[in-house]
Amino acid sequence: MKQLMLNDGRSVEVQSVSAADGVMHIRMILTTSEQLKAFFSDSFATSVMTLYENGKKAAEYENYTILKYIKEESGGIWEVEMRQDSADMNTRLEELEEEVQASRQTAIQTNTDLQIAIAELTALITTLTTPTADGGGGETDVS
Repeated sequence: MKQLMLNDGRSVEVQSVSAADGVMHIRMILTTSEQLKAFFSDSFATSVMTLYENGKKAAEYENYTILKYIKEESGGIWEVEMRQDSADMNTRLEELEEEVQASRQTAIQTNTDLQIAIAELTALITTLTTPTADGGGGETDVS
């Protein structure tokens, strides 16, 4: 016997729970779509879900708060798909685009800083190698 305990204290009997890459599938029988909507559309209740098998904690799932679908399969088997907040593709793409833009700006600034450093070193080398008024080079023998 498997029970999925929601954050708000409610529990539902399940056949199986699988979660990978921000997507969770929950399969159960002897329920209705209305009951499932009531259970899984509450983001507070689904923010932490704990799976118990034979009364022992088997797994804990966090932030699966986006209800994607409820479907009925043959034989009265229901499947619910939940997604994690952090797994929302549009949000992830926006965050990655922001990271790329920030990395691009950092690379541009680093390139500019390197060009300035090269110019300063070139000017210093030129100053050191230019002959002085006493006829010698820019280097002075200190020995």
